[in-house]
Amino acid sequence: MIWVCLFWMQDCDGLAQAERDFAADSRQNGMVTAFLNHFAPHGLVFQPSPIVCQEAFRDRENPKGTLDWAPEATVIAGDGSLGFSTGPYTYQDAQGQRVGTGQFSSVWAPDDEGRWQVLLDCGSPFAIELESLPSTASCLVAGKSSDSPISQKALLELDSHFEAALAGPDQAAGLLVFWHEAGRLLRPGSPTWVGLDAVRAREGAWDARHYEVLGHGMAGSSDLAYTYGRMELLGPDGWGQAYYWHAWVRNEKGNWQIWLEAVSPAPIQP
Repeated sequence: MIWVCLFWMQDCDGLAQAERDFAADSRQNGMVTAFLNHFAPHGLVFQPSPIVCQEAFRDRENPKGTLDWAPEATVIAGDGSLGFSTGPYTYQDAQGQRVGTGQFSSVWAPDDEGRWQVLLDCGSPFAIELESLPSTASCLVAGKSSDSPISQKALLELDSHFEAALAGPDQAAGLLVFWHEAGRLLRPGSPTWVGLDAVRAREGAWDARHYEVLGHGMAGSSDLAYTYGRMELLGPDGWGQAYYWHAWVRNEKGNWQIWLEAVSPAPIQP
């Protein structure tokens, strides 16, 4: 048991350090260079739709400003084959003035040599008072493997089941079933809601609907998974199309719950 705990801690520390190394590369060598260095060959970045980073950034020049960030929370699969991370980011212009802030969220997986690489990344901008970036990150180890892994069909249906639960007469009850107790909700222009109680306390009906899955992935231990796709987001001018991703964690009872929902920052027109 002690050996298992040490293994998990090493995985947690390794993922957080990979995120910090990614950010250090951005500070030292430029954002574009860092993204090309740390994204998997088919890793996706939301701009606003999910596009292959290596193809989209290959011919771009580094911006004159500096993008920096740090992880504040991570999740690791029981077998170490998949991980999630999230935390604040800042952008400074060429004169060193902070001109942008927000929250990033990422999916990571180790390559054949064990080096963590980004599979998916999404930024959610909002104004935040931030004296410094976090120096430590919490870690949740899923560790709920199953002899009966979820089928691809069932995984692809998770988002629609979540939507149906929230569209019912008792939204709070739906969140209790599908939202992880430490789950995070990221919305463009809004601070991050952290925890089931905070998300349930939001005023009004759920502001997202019509989740359409475009892609997915799952840990070999069947305790961590992610989905991403199109959806409709309620904004000041009504419903508009946007893109999203969900971080799914299997809880101690074997049920799948959302640890994070992030929405691409620029809703597209229908």
